[in-house]
Amino acid sequence: MKKLIYIIWAFCLGLQGCEQDPEYEYDDIDRIYFQYEVQNSLGNNVSVDSVVFSFGKLPEEVVADTAKIVVQLMGNVSEQPRKYRVKVLEKGVQLNGVTTMVEGEDYAPIAEEQVFGPNRFQDTLRILVYRKNLSTSLRNPESKTLMLALEEGEDFLLGINVGHEMKLSVNNILFPPSWWAANETQLGFYHPKKWRKLIEWDSMFAVEDAFVGTGVDMQKKSGMLNDWLDKNVIIDDETGMRITKTGLVEI
Repeated sequence: MKKLIYIIWAFCLGLQGCEQDPEYEYDDIDRIYFQYEVQNSLGNNVSVDSVVFSFGKLPEEVVADTAKIVVQLMGNVSEQPRKYRVKVLEKGVQLNGVTTMVEGEDYAPIAEEQVFGPNRFQDTLRILVYRKNLSTSLRNPESKTLMLALEEGEDFLLGINVGHEMKLSVNNILFPPSWWAANETQLGFYHPKKWRKLIEWDSMFAVEDAFVGTGVDMQKKSGMLNDWLDKNVIIDDETGMRITKTGLVEI
């Protein structure tokens, strides 16, 4: 039965078009790995080597929040909770990156021993991250990084060739969504305060990569945005200049 599980698992990966080469393990040992492939809003599978957590969309009064990293099971579920191990790396071994976050200042201490819940093929590693030391500059954008690695333990070995490490990047900047450039003629130059206003009017604007069958009326929203900028003096916090459709201007 165990061999059948692994054969089905490998076949499903092949159907998903995964470019990585999994380890075809034929044994009775359960294995875990970080999620290394997700679907974007277009329904396409994309490789994941990092999880990005941004305070940019959150209200300013939010000073701490939880970053979530998916851990997946390769094997059989259990009716009992099991334990797995995770550690912080100074520098990635599989992945490029170094840890720049400081424990206690940028994130809460992470227990080396974590619990994988019963009756599930996925669980979540939760990391409490802090906002206060993160830069808000758009001109000199900065992210802080935490390199994480899974380790073998009594309940789990490591699965497949990828997914042993994950990079957590944390920032306090609302970087432009990928769709902004294609709509810049209507929306003008990018500024986080403009994007937040669009999200306020229509939550669909919170999508970062693409609009798919949403019916977003870009012409109407751009008109609303221009009218809002004309009738209100919206200030860029970094320069003290006024935000307009085309750029920043002196007051």
